[in-house]
Amino acid sequence: MGIALLRELSERMLPQWLCLGLLTALACVGMRVCVAADAPQGAALPLEERVQIAAQIRSDVEQYFAHWQGVGTLDFDTAYADYLKEITRTDDRRTFDLATMKLFASLANAHTDFMDNWLLRVSQPYSGLRVHYVGHEWVVMNTQHPELPRGTVITSIDGRPVDDYYADKSRYIYGSNDLARRNSLFNYLSLFETGITFDVGTARGNTIRIDRRRHSPSWLVRDVTPKMPDGVAYTHITRFDDPRFEDDAIAFLKANVRANTIIIDVRGNKGGNTPSRLLAALITQPYRDWTVASAMSVGLLKTYGSFVDHTSEKDSPETYGFQDGMNTYFNRPMMYWPGRIRLPDHPIYTGRLIVLTDSDCASSCEDFVMPLKASHRATIVGDRTYGSSGQPIIRKISDDITYRISAKRMFFADGAPFEGVGIAPDVEVVPTLRQIRANEDPVLTKALGLARQ
Repeated sequence: MGIALLRELSERMLPQWLCLGLLTALACVGMRVCVAADAPQGAALPLEERVQIAAQIRSDVEQYFAHWQGVGTLDFDTAYADYLKEITRTDDRRTFDLATMKLFASLANAHTDFMDNWLLRVSQPYSGLRVHYVGHEWVVMNTQHPELPRGTVITSIDGRPVDDYYADKSRYIYGSNDLARRNSLFNYLSLFETGITFDVGTARGNTIRIDRRRHSPSWLVRDVTPKMPDGVAYTHITRFDDPRFEDDAIAFLKANVRANTIIIDVRGNKGGNTPSRLLAALITQPYRDWTVASAMSVGLLKTYGSFVDHTSEKDSPETYGFQDGMNTYFNRPMMYWPGRIRLPDHPIYTGRLIVLTDSDCASSCEDFVMPLKASHRATIVGDRTYGSSGQPIIRKISDDITYRISAKRMFFADGAPFEGVGIAPDVEVVPTLRQIRANEDPVLTKALGLARQ
C-alpha cells in the first residue's frame, strides 16, 4: 500500500479519531490505552509519521525480505491490513511500537526486527534475569537477585502460568524458531504490563516480587576461566561485534601455537561481524561456504506469480498444473547461488581443535562454527546453535526508531536448511537442571575428556 492510499485512508478516518480523542480526554473510557497527563516525553506519534513509517516498512519487506519459506501460511497482506487498523486508532507511541513489533515478529526471523529506543528507555530498568527454556521448564540461568538463584524454575508471572504468559506475548517476540523466542521472553521488558515490579512464582511454591529498581549491579554467576591440564589451552570468545575480540583470539592462538589441544568456547556469543581472519588462522582443509538466496524484486516475475489470482478457472484440470507452476516459481521469486570453495590460507594453529556451542551462538558466531565443522577441522561439542543469519538492510527512521529486514537466507552447502535449525554439534551435551543448579559445566568436562583421548 503506497503513501497516497494511506493518506486517503487517514483523511477519511480522521474525523472519527478526533471525536474519539475528545471523548477519551473527558472520560478515558472505551479505549485500551490512555495517555496520562504525565506521560513520558515523546509518548505520541503524529498520524503522518505513523503512516510514513508503515509505508516504508511495507515497501522494504516486499523488496528485501528473503525468508518467505520460513513463515508458512502467513498472509502478510492481511497481517499488514490489521496492522494499519491498529496504528491508526491512536497516536500512543507504545501502541504503535507493540503493533510494529507484532508485524515484524510474524515474519519469524531473528534478523528482521524493529526497535524504538524510546520504548526501551521508558521500559527500563532491566529485569536482572536470564531465563532459558530447558526441558519444558523456564530455568534461571543467571541472576542479579539472590532470592532467585541459578537453576530456579519459574512457573508463573503475576499469577499467570508462565506458559500462558508466553503464549500471549510470543506474537511480539522475534526469532527464527520457538526455542529462540522462549529464551528471549524475559528480555522484552515492554511486555511486562505491571511496570517496575512483577511477581514470579517458582516450582518451590513461593512467590518473589521483582522490583527492577533494586537488584545487584552484576550477575551473581560470573564467567571464570577454568584451569586447564597441561597441553590444553582454553579461551572464551563472548562476542564478535568489535575487532578487538578477533584480535585477542588470534593473539591467543599465537601464544598457544604449541598446545596439543585448543578449546574455543563460543557459548553465549550473539555474533557481530564474521571473524574471517580468525577462521583463516584455523582452517587447514578446503570447505564450501554457505549456499545463499535473496529475493528477486523483478516486476515481470511478480506479474507471472500473480496469474493465479486473476484467472477465472482456478480449479480447471487443464490449467491447474500451469497455475501451480506459475505460483511455485514466480510468487516471491528467489535467486540462489552456491557457496565458494574456501582454501586454507597460512593457518596459525594446526593442532587439535574443540569448539563449544549452545543455542545462544548466533549469526556470525555460526559463521565461525560452520566452516570448522564442514571442513572437519574441529570437534563441535555442546548444543545446537541458534540458527539465524541474514545480512539485514538497516533502515534508520529517526534517532530512536530503527528496523532491520534480513535480505539473505542461508543454507548449508548441500542445500539443507539452516535458518531456524542451527548447526548440530558432533557431540551433543545439554546441561541438566541438576547440573545447572550445581554450577557444573558438563560441556567443558566432555571437551576435556576428548582432549585426553
